[in-house]
Amino acid sequence: QAHFGQAPGAPALHSPLGRACLFLQPTMGSSSSSDSGPNAAGRWQGDRNQICGHSYARYKVVRIKLYKCPVGFLAFTHWFVEVWTRCDDCGQEYVYTFDFGKDGCECRRGEYTRGCRVVDGFTPQNMSLEQVKRVYSGCEWSGRSFNVATNNCKDWANEFYMRLGGDDCSGKF
Repeated sequence: QAHFGQAPGAPALHSPLGRACLFLQPTMGSSSSSDSGPNAAGRWQGDRNQICGHSYARYKVVRIKLYKCPVGFLAFTHWFVEVWTRCDDCGQEYVYTFDFGKDGCECRRGEYTRGCRVVDGFTPQNMSLEQVKRVYSGCEWSGRSFNVATNNCKDWANEFYMRLGGDDCSGKF
């Protein structure tokens, strides 16, 4: 069984709760929004772009940002959190995206690339990707709990962002 901190080259990683954290390729759709949404223009790094192989405890978080992206032609937006990291051992930098949609929570290495706007951001002090992983495992929501009006990606992203140390952005649009 693969785990979140597994060796490089594996196509899927798993959170401590056993949920798959897929690192999708740019041409594949996402479970959290349609192919016409922000994922269609994502830069997702799969097993062809290998990570350095050092422990996630050695990946220092250098910044955390809360984003929103337009989805389709309507006034809908998709909210998510990006965690930017740097390996203390080799200096390689990686971006991890955490979001929530109708199929549940998802974490991937890579980033959305089109039309996204930063809602808020901060630079944490002495936080590792391993610590982010533990916070993420404590706030995974199931896809069954998704409700576009009352329990959506904005609600989840804001809660995750606050648990990481960010400000409450629930009133921001």
